[in-house]
Amino acid sequence: MMKQQLLAILFCTSAVFGQDSLQTLSHEELLTWVAEHHPLTSSALLVLDQADAGIMKAKGAFDPTAFAGRYDKYYDDKTYYSLFDAGVEVPLRGPFQLRAGYEQNSGQYLDPENTLPASGLWYGGIEVQLGQGLLIDERRAALQKAMIQRELAEQELLLQVNQLLQDASTAYWEWNLAFQKTLLLEEAVQLAADRLDAVRISAVLGDRPSIDTVEAGLLWQQLQIEYQQAEMELTKSRLALSVFLWEDGYTPLLLDPNTVPENEPAIIGQDTPTPVLPAVHPALQSLTFQLEQLEIDRMWQAEKLRPKLKLSYNPLVAANGDIPLAGFSSSNYTWGVGFSMPLFLREARGGLQAVGIYTEQTWLKQQNKTTELQNKSAAYFTEWEVTRSLTDQYRQTVTGYLQLLQGENTLFLNGESSLFLVNSRQLYWVNGRQKLLELEFKEKQALNNLYGNNANYANWYRSRYLQP
Repeated sequence: MMKQQLLAILFCTSAVFGQDSLQTLSHEELLTWVAEHHPLTSSALLVLDQADAGIMKAKGAFDPTAFAGRYDKYYDDKTYYSLFDAGVEVPLRGPFQLRAGYEQNSGQYLDPENTLPASGLWYGGIEVQLGQGLLIDERRAALQKAMIQRELAEQELLLQVNQLLQDASTAYWEWNLAFQKTLLLEEAVQLAADRLDAVRISAVLGDRPSIDTVEAGLLWQQLQIEYQQAEMELTKSRLALSVFLWEDGYTPLLLDPNTVPENEPAIIGQDTPTPVLPAVHPALQSLTFQLEQLEIDRMWQAEKLRPKLKLSYNPLVAANGDIPLAGFSSSNYTWGVGFSMPLFLREARGGLQAVGIYTEQTWLKQQNKTTELQNKSAAYFTEWEVTRSLTDQYRQTVTGYLQLLQGENTLFLNGESSLFLVNSRQLYWVNGRQKLLELEFKEKQALNNLYGNNANYANWYRSRYLQP
């Protein structure tokens, strides 16, 4: 239902809304629409799917593997050998790997090691890495990094959405400013037009000199020009805001001219603005997860400094009809041990050194980013406080301009003032109102920058769309 209502607002459908029908688009409605329908949001969500695919791929290294093979040799009408082996290998999340299978060999010229009972041989056992691979191996490292990459992808998503919503908010405030200026100048033009009509009538009746009609006409023309310029800026700001309006990420929408912003828009975010960074910031969390991935790389490179020492043990059981384990004996088994180690370890030492350098670079980047965000947060907060104070003060100034205009207009009606002074008072009031609107815009924009820097838009999005 909400989607259909917003579509009616955003589409230019004059058949639905008449010229006198105005619909209000709130700031939060805009952000909700952008978060749910903008193509950049949809694209960013695909990063999570990509990270999930990476986890699945890494888990694939632990998938059990079935194998089978048959190798025969026939020569001079003789069966030299027929070798058959089939089974399954099961990697475990540790330095272990299980292996079980069935082997059957026959032929006139079998090697002694391949000679088996005629019914074949069952085997099953375990392979253990006691050196390199005991604490961590390539498979476990890849899985751990893939799981961290999922968290990292979520932080990257939040950063993209945070910037997108901040940009959309900037466009909304610019649209709101242009709309309020247009309303102000429309009112001023109407007042000037009414005064021009009154002066013309007075001039015809001989109560006013005809030159006053020129004075009133010049003010009306000046305000009319400013009003047309304001309408142009309103159209431009409406189109700029429409850049953020899409339907389901595929169809661009155009903001209806009959849609207006809230009179007193309330920016979302913290109840009380603060210059302190939140405990969890996507930009800093992203670097933290990168450091965690580098720590896994360090552990794996350090593990490569250890020699490879592999121990295997496989009990053997002769196949015996329907009872495979009937012939089990602890005396029948194979076992083995393997050892290898590079003499100079240059690959492992070089890899470990490179990971250490990357870790140092990432840590320094995190420290710099933290300081940058903290300083920006303090600067935006100061800008917001100062601008808010100036806005409150200047609001009183505009009230004074209005009182002067009303007083001068009363004197003019009583014949105690000139039209020139009335027009001057009105221009002061109009210009003061415009400056007040610009100060209010700067106040909202400073708060918008503060919330964007502190990732409030990201937290808003996460609480709505990413929390389980």
